[in-house]
Amino acid sequence: MSTSSAAIQSPVGGILPGPRPVPRRRHAAVSAAGDLAPVDLIAPSRALELPTLFGVEDEYIYNGGTTGVCELCKQLLRLEIGTLADWEESQHTPLKFIHLTLRHWMEKSAAPHSVRNSFGLELFLHNWIDEWSDSRRGADNVSRLYLMLDCSEVEAFNIGKLYDSLYRIHPRLPVSFYQRFVHGCCRWFRVWDHKDLTWEIECLEENYEDANDRDTVAAWKADIPRYMNRKPLPDRDYNRIVRKLSPRSKFRRLLELAAELHDVSHSASPMELTQDERDSLDNHGNSYPVFSLHFYSMDAVRATLDSEGNLIMQTTPLPNTIIPFTLDNDEEVKAAFDNLAVASKVIGIAAAITKYLPYSE
Repeated sequence: MSTSSAAIQSPVGGILPGPRPVPRRRHAAVSAAGDLAPVDLIAPSRALELPTLFGVEDEYIYNGGTTGVCELCKQLLRLEIGTLADWEESQHTPLKFIHLTLRHWMEKSAAPHSVRNSFGLELFLHNWIDEWSDSRRGADNVSRLYLMLDCSEVEAFNIGKLYDSLYRIHPRLPVSFYQRFVHGCCRWFRVWDHKDLTWEIECLEENYEDANDRDTVAAWKADIPRYMNRKPLPDRDYNRIVRKLSPRSKFRRLLELAAELHDVSHSASPMELTQDERDSLDNHGNSYPVFSLHFYSMDAVRATLDSEGNLIMQTTPLPNTIIPFTLDNDEEVKAAFDNLAVASKVIGIAAAITKYLPYSE
């Protein structure tokens, strides 16, 4: 067992799973984190390797550290991403300092919202992009690092009643809320909703086999309210409707949160991988959705989600978010943590919105 290097893993939280979460096989060795704060675990790993936290004394785990890990610590301090207070709290142990820095960075970035107990998201810091094929796997090479956000379960929420209520305020408000909320989220992580159902319908229409397929298509189309096909309102009209609602209205709060999420999401562009890095992920499947939105429990969106979950389990899924950076490049490190800050804020706002939504059975 090597203690020469380490991968950092942490749950960003864990909203109570929905009654029927889609199972997942990746990271099965890591137990649920319960109420642990973000970045509370050291993951089992290949490169930057340390044993799992469970059943092992903290002191033993945090004693590890290589030249590269120490260089990252110094860089985080120099760029004022990490703090001297975190360094003291970590008792000058590099890996624990990185833990604290990641956790506090995400919490500070999400404020006044919280990333604690937000969906099933986990944060990883790796020095390889593909654990099955990367040539650096098992090597003490930390020149290129990757912050990865991924999930271990799919939270399912019913949003149909909310859409119906927004429709009564204005016929174009449901799709306007959807555009700001879900499109904003999808810049940083995957959400499963009626747009995925629409894509499944189009695929089935192109490959009709019998009358049952035609009946399925008709039933699936009937599950999507017509108002979701309307054109979204421009910002001026959207904001005017919001201002007319009572400040104490939950609908005003949700509409404001969706607009905030959209603005935050577009305040930065996700960092791009190199061509070689993209090529190394060619054989991966789709990412697991972080959450799904349903018009009602057991609707057609849910049926296609279950099918998608089964397909994903047959592949190695892509992480939802990959933020790359080069260790000795201050600009890249700063840009990577700026990306993580935006993603954290989006996660926090999305969690605040979904707190108003009932779980889908």
